[in-house]
Amino acid sequence: MRWRKLFISFLLSLTVVINTVALGFAAANEEQYDVIVASLQLFFSLYVFLLSARSVRQSTADEHANSILHVTGLTTVAFVLLGSIAILPNKPPPVATSGVGRSEPVLIYLWYTLVGLYTILCVLTFTTPLGPPLYFPPKNIYSEKTVDSITNKDEENVCGLIGA
Repeated sequence: MRWRKLFISFLLSLTVVINTVALGFAAANEEQYDVIVASLQLFFSLYVFLLSARSVRQSTADEHANSILHVTGLTTVAFVLLGSIAILPNKPPPVATSGVGRSEPVLIYLWYTLVGLYTILCVLTFTTPLGPPLYFPPKNIYSEKTVDSITNKDEENVCGLIGA
């Protein structure tokens, strides 16, 4: 589980880098609207990155589940919003321009890379388990005769409630 959270943190660090580059281009062009959009995207990606980096060291089920659910919600919002802008644009994506009003192809590729990263992150966080598997093999603690007499062969034989 820790490796998956490290990978999610690594991908989110790439989003921070991409948004920092976009903010640099926006500041170089002195476009106030582009600077505002790029800085909001940078703060958002930095916040999500810090949440995911904090979750790497969390080992209890409650803390892990809360962090993963929070990161899942935020990456889903980013994926839906950026994906909808990519699919249904009424003007070019909100990336800084260079020169005489034309978009730099590199910046557009970086923006689409950001959309792809949030898509991958959304899928990864949705598929991250929120706790340990709810199955313990009865043959590890009971005799073979007792295991053969068990009528409930359910694979989820652990309730997850403490003291139940």
